[in-house]
Amino acid sequence: MYYENGKLMKVGSYFMGKPTGIQKNYDTNGIIYQESIYKTMDSATVIFFNNGKISGIMPLVKKRISGVRKEYYDNGKLQSEATYRNDTLDGVMKEYYEDGKVWSVTNYKNGVKVTNINYDRNGTKIKQ
Repeated sequence: MYYENGKLMKVGSYFMGKPTGIQKNYDTNGIIYQESIYKTMDSATVIFFNNGKISGIMPLVKKRISGVRKEYYDNGKLQSEATYRNDTLDGVMKEYYEDGKVWSVTNYKNGVKVTNINYDRNGTKIKQ
């Protein structure tokens, strides 16, 4: 598929009307912003910043977020990682400062926050 300006919009393979293998999506300037890897009903979607660095990785099982979803700062450092099951937070979610130090650790059970600990930039727990 192509945009009206002739730039590539999307590339990928289909089998019986469903995406299979690697699918890539591009913006109107020809810069990749999303790459998805499909295998049957499961896939992993990778989202990119305009600078080409990874913005996020989202594992999908039967079209639902399942597994560890990761988001990154535009400098490439990890911003957060969270465990999902069937599109619902279920497990540990960690958030990080841009320097890579832990900012927050939250435990979820079936989408409900169970515990949360926040840290300052020196790694000291913040009283809540």
